[in-house]
Amino acid sequence: MNPAKIVGYLLNLHHALGGPKAQFFLAFGFSVSDPETLGRAILDHAVPDHFAGRVVGKAGDIRLVYAGPIRTPDGRNPRIRTVWLAEAHNTARFITAYPDR
Repeated sequence: MNPAKIVGYLLNLHHALGGPKAQFFLAFGFSVSDPETLGRAILDHAVPDHFAGRVVGKAGDIRLVYAGPIRTPDGRNPRIRTVWLAEAHNTARFITAYPDR
């Protein structure tokens, strides 16, 4: 998990798209000073029990969506969705995470 993406996007209150996501994640105890905790929680979220389906993007790419609770520092564990870009050799690259409302 790329710490720069977590700090610069998911935990950045001033990011145009990430700002609302940062408000959400910060409210559950994640912090800019410890991006590894959010990174681990996102990785742990992408499990078969949370698999919500595949989406074909405009460019024909395949995105994998996971939905379910995320383990948070404050223990409230809200539901989120994570999106991953399927890549060669059964690997996936993290794209985004957001509240599952």
